[in-house]
Amino acid sequence: MLSHIFYFFGLIVFILTLNRIFQYFKLIEIKEWLVAFKKVTKRDPLKSDFRNPNDYNLFITLGCLSVGETIWIILGLLTPNWVIFLSLFLLGFLLKQILDSSSFTIQKVVGLFFTIIKSLTIIVLVLNHFHFHQDLVSLILSLI
Repeated sequence: MLSHIFYFFGLIVFILTLNRIFQYFKLIEIKEWLVAFKKVTKRDPLKSDFRNPNDYNLFITLGCLSVGETIWIILGLLTPNWVIFLSLFLLGFLLKQILDSSSFTIQKVVGLFFTIIKSLTIIVLVLNHFHFHQDLVSLILSLI
């Protein structure tokens, strides 16, 4: 029963990740503005510094949802599919460390690709729990 609740939250995380994919270019535009703002003013922007309230709301919402997604992935380490959750967590962490020093163009492409891969992985985990009931770790290891 507890696993059903956990994977139901995974379904919510998947929907939020899809939302992030659909708004990806707007999020990149806000991120580019944020970096430029910090470079010029040497401080974090206030709510009044954003170009419009929608940008601020999207920025704050993205931060909150990212925290929720990270917590869900960390809690996934307690499931039988812990290897998949660990892979998602480590890959996201490594990509963030590597991409922070690269150009925005590379960040856009790789970030979008990783977000799509992450959303597909999440939906496979959720579908597997509720419908397929396969041992995904063994299945992946047999393919390697």
